[in-house]
Parts: sequence; structure tokens; C-alpha cells
Amino acid sequence: MRLTSATVASVCLAALAGCGGGHSSTSRPPTPTERAALQQAAYDFVTAKTDARNPQIVRMRVASVPLGSPGASPYAAFALVQLSDPDAGYAVALLGYRKRQLSGWRVLALGSMQVGCGLGRNVFGSHGPAVRRALGLPCA
Repeated sequence: MRLTSATVASVCLAALAGCGGGHSSTSRPPTPTERAALQQAAYDFVTAKTDARNPQIVRMRVASVPLGSPGASPYAAFALVQLSDPDAGYAVALLGYRKRQLSGWRVLALGSMQVGCGLGRNVFGSHGPAVRRALGLPCA
């Protein structure tokens, strides 16, 4: 993934407006165990799938949205990881904690704008808007 300077600027503005300034009361910092697992999942994905070679984590948040019945979503939790790389620029990763079959954190979407907006009920169940709102991910 190559980001242009215009994209980097828009990500910076989006991060400050939606994710970077304050944070929603329905998200929280990750626990130390979550932090280590989120960091590993994000780094593995970013270095394997993008041009970024030295990604740094800027911020992490975990949604505190109750996800309801076990069959509602294959994921038990969702998190946001903001990344910066000197060469590739800024990006946001949306991760989900898969609770069945090889459980663990998975990167569901990575980008600079509208991250996670194309994911539907098969990922979020009926909680997509609440999870996006909790993590400060605006969708048009």
C-alpha cells in the first residue's frame, strides 16, 4: 500500500477528528495481553500485505460494545490500531477477535478512509454501527 501525501494529510485529519483527539466512552485501551496480540496481528498483516517496512503503532482502542448472542457475529471483540510508517504513511487497521476455529485477532480492514465501512452483518452481526461509532470510524 503506497500512500500519497494527500492521503496522509486526510488520514491525519480523520485520525484527529474521529480517533485521535478524544475517545468514545464505549471504547477502552487494550489490556496488556490484548495489546501484545493486536500489535503482532497488525505488524504481521501490514508487513506481509503492504510496502510498509517500519510500521509504528500510534494508538490502539478496543470497542466496549456488547455484541449480544453468540451466533450474532463470528467475532467476540473489535479493535482499532492506528499505524504510521516513514515510507508508507498513516493507516488505520480494524481488527476482530475470532472466537471460533483458530481464535485470535485478525485484520479485517486496512486503509486511510472509510475503514470497515464495507464490512456487513456477516462480520458485525447487527452491531456494525455501534462498533464503528465506539471506535470513531465514520462511514458516509
